[in-house]
Amino acid sequence: MGLLEKYIDPDDYRDYCGGNGGRGGNTGGFSAHQVWLKKNDTIPISFSSGIATAGVSGSDLYIRCTAGGNTSSNPGSATGGNIANLSGAVGGAGGVGGIVRVREEGAPSITRNTTSGTQGGNSGAAAGSITASQSSPNGSTGGSGGGGARAVGQAYASKYINSMSSYKGGNGGEGSTSGTPAGRAGSSVPAIVASSAIKVTGAGSGGGGGTYIINGTPYNGGGIGNGQGACVIIERGA
Repeated sequence: MGLLEKYIDPDDYRDYCGGNGGRGGNTGGFSAHQVWLKKNDTIPISFSSGIATAGVSGSDLYIRCTAGGNTSSNPGSATGGNIANLSGAVGGAGGVGGIVRVREEGAPSITRNTTSGTQGGNSGAAAGSITASQSSPNGSTGGSGGGGARAVGQAYASKYINSMSSYKGGNGGEGSTSGTPAGRAGSSVPAIVASSAIKVTGAGSGGGGGTYIINGTPYNGGGIGNGQGACVIIERGA
């Protein structure tokens, strides 16, 4: 009787995939408008459903700015300013989760490396980091979240900005690891500081860290950070 050998099907394998990191938030539009006002003149201002307006539609003064979304195609828009109308900046892309291929026999192999997200637009926040250990025998880490974009309009409102370093979105969350199988959350941006100096910061949110799948069980990715609210500044001219 001959010796029986175990047959290993080379196509018998299982892939474990880390989720992609979340995209960093975009920033809203920015308008600057100069207008001559007389005593008792009023300018209606409205904030509703991601849209900020000043003035009256159809009049000589009607500024309309929209909030930034979270896809590459919908940064905020701006219309009506007679000095500047600047579209928002786009947040950084989320990183890609890695893939580990596990066969019945033999060492696991990485078929796709985990990557980090990218920096937010307009010199925005950095993406979250990924760990040096990108994989394990039973799973792969998720990609890190993209950084939030930095708000536009600094040249027109620089005296209201705390500093260029703080005028950024939150960082993206890290991709998860086997020790902590949930993606990290993206960080939030600094709040507007209402004071006599009216210091303003503004930017998009940080993206969430990617999901992690171990032994076929998915774990949630991290949530995105909070973006910045709308702000209207009215100055008295010379």
